[in-house]
Amino acid sequence: MRRLVWLLLLVPALFMAPPAFAANCASAAGEWNWVSGGVLTFANDHTVLYNGAGLGKWECTDAQREVVTIRWANGYVDTITISGNNASGKNQIGMAVSGTRILKSGQPGSSSPAASPVSASSAVQAPPSSGPPITMLSSSALQQCLGFRPGAEKMAARTEAAQFCRQLPGADLYDQAGARFKAGDHAGAVKILASAAQAGNVQAQLRLAMMLETGDGTARDKAAAFSWYTRAASVGEPASQMELGGYYEEADGVRENWDLAARLYQASASQGWVKGQFALGRCYQFGIGVPQNRQQAIAWFQKAAAQGDAQGQYYARWLSDFTNNIGFRNDAEHDLVIAGKLRFALGAADPAGITFHNSGQRVAWLQQLAGQVNASESLTMWQLHKDEYDSCMRKSGTDCHTPGPRPGR
Repeated sequence: MRRLVWLLLLVPALFMAPPAFAANCASAAGEWNWVSGGVLTFANDHTVLYNGAGLGKWECTDAQREVVTIRWANGYVDTITISGNNASGKNQIGMAVSGTRILKSGQPGSSSPAASPVSASSAVQAPPSSGPPITMLSSSALQQCLGFRPGAEKMAARTEAAQFCRQLPGADLYDQAGARFKAGDHAGAVKILASAAQAGNVQAQLRLAMMLETGDGTARDKAAAFSWYTRAASVGEPASQMELGGYYEEADGVRENWDLAARLYQASASQGWVKGQFALGRCYQFGIGVPQNRQQAIAWFQKAAAQGDAQGQYYARWLSDFTNNIGFRNDAEHDLVIAGKLRFALGAADPAGITFHNSGQRVAWLQQLAGQVNASESLTMWQLHKDEYDSCMRKSGTDCHTPGPRPGR
């Protein structure tokens, strides 16, 4: 299915001192249910906590309009506006971010929780979001083990990461499983990995999921693989987040959920995982759970290409020519529109700004596109035949073939 690379890097993040607190932004303080699935806390000392971990700083950048800027440790910057119990805005790449206040007993509105704002085009309605909670960033311990570099667009290995991996639960078991695997005893490795995964070792959870998914050393069990990917993704492991997103995008044994898939891809990509960056590029290319945006697709493909991803390099170059069509997710989409014909009226055909929340919505849009292309090409061919007929009539007036009625009439 999707393949993984295990070389990652961590560089400690440094925060600038926050500006003086602006009183009118005091309404931001408190806990919020955030779009990424976790609990975000604006602390009074301007620290931003995500699921209890300090991962950034916040500042009041427009007290009158209650605009708050969040500067995350991974380099992302969110600019949001507080409006009562709702917060909404965008990050620096234009991705929508939002949250709803967690109301305590006695607070105004606590009897009826506020609804999360939903970004959707007028033609496409969003379904209720479902799925596992998403920790956008892994814990600092896991970051150190895997070598994450918060705020960086690339990952790289560092030799000292091993000492931090030794601090993870089940580290001895994970090492034993690795030794078995290298010795060629994949079945034995799976058994020990299972023990390490049960002990909470995130590396083991990911490796076990991979082996279950492919049937390496054990019977193939995609349901079990999905379960272990979910366990690892829930604590912010980026490769698992990308893999899990694929299950939800492809409806691979689970209910299709493109909104959740996009959130998982974003969580993975934001930590510099190359496959997550490519997957998020596809989301923007086709409108999978995010507003379709060619420029954003190019940007994320370029990030993946910078880490050596050949497909990312190809699609970044292809999409940069704005006369090129964005293409299709799979053969079924291609056949629906191309239908075995030599198309000449397809054009770029970007569904700009449209968010598709499932494959059915995208297929409906493609069916409409195919109808428009058919109509345009039929009219063009009719006009060519009519021009030939008119020329024939002017020259001789005999043996001229009528083009028939104009299409659409």
